[in-house]
Amino acid sequence: MGKPLNKIKKALPNACRKAEIADFRFHDLRHTFNTNMGKAGVDQSVIMKLTGHKTPSMFQRYNTVVDLDDAKNAYQKLEALLEQEPGRDLAPAGKCSHSAPEG
Repeated sequence: MGKPLNKIKKALPNACRKAEIADFRFHDLRHTFNTNMGKAGVDQSVIMKLTGHKTPSMFQRYNTVVDLDDAKNAYQKLEALLEQEPGRDLAPAGKCSHSAPEG
């Protein structure tokens, strides 16, 4: 164990150097906190209150990490949906809003 932290500006770079972590900034902790709280199932409005984010768009700026487990979970949810009613077309018929113009 070491001494208490008096100056985070010195303590964090020293800890990162000792842990052989490169390219890490104090602000990265905010990204990590938001992402982990969301993965823990904490409601977005609660996370925003804890972090002081005033708008959902600013909150989303810090909630950016999607890892392999997130991707696998998304595919599993899609697979479960498709297995509910095999053969059913889940997407609405008609043109997409981003379809190329005809002609």
